[in-house]
Amino acid sequence: MNDLGMNLLLAFGAIVLGYLFGSIPMGVIIGKVFYHKDPRDYGSGNSGGTNAGRVFGKKAGAAVILLDMLKVLIPFYAFWAILAFSGVNAAYDIFDDGVLYLWMLPLFGTLGHCFPFYLRFKGGKAVACYFGIIGGTSYVSLAFAVISFLSFLKGKKMVSFASVFAGALNLFFVVTMAILDYSLFDTSILFFNFGVGGLLHFGWEMTLCLALMYVLLVVRHTANLKRIKAGNENKISWLK
Repeated sequence: MNDLGMNLLLAFGAIVLGYLFGSIPMGVIIGKVFYHKDPRDYGSGNSGGTNAGRVFGKKAGAAVILLDMLKVLIPFYAFWAILAFSGVNAAYDIFDDGVLYLWMLPLFGTLGHCFPFYLRFKGGKAVACYFGIIGGTSYVSLAFAVISFLSFLKGKKMVSFASVFAGALNLFFVVTMAILDYSLFDTSILFFNFGVGGLLHFGWEMTLCLALMYVLLVVRHTANLKRIKAGNENKISWLK
């Protein structure tokens, strides 16, 4: 296989692997296995963690959120391991050392989460995927994401409000850190690189993919934002 073929294979693999994992309907699986109900038939009609918690309770909601985070993190780190340990970068001329392909995984995983073909393209709202990949790749981002999200959530008691506005703040943080990475210091030390190279760092690849994920998050929350503006958005109670 030549260099172009390997680049196409990695890009295609990232798209397919990300989407298929992201499409796994964790909320529906937990609902049907443990509660014999489909969360889409209740509450907001959504299959994500917020509605699962509203319908099935706190434990179920927390479990769905965690699993929705893992379904973007597991393929992400599997792909990271391929780039770090397989020697593919040494054997082929891989564009950007594969970093762009790596960040394409959570982007297409989020698309799968929001539009899963298993559920006729009716899925979640991207929140767990977005914050999961931010917090699951860098300990600095993890701290910032937790503090910002919980602060907005505590202030308004609305997951939608916290998701959109904490999401914007986290994207601004990533952009700022990417600028610092480009001009001042190597930010790979702030990531979970496990002592292997610097594949993970605040760079344009991460910024671009997270920006697209955030746009998707906002689009999926359009109805919520209208209700927030009108003053009739539902407040959360099960997270207490």
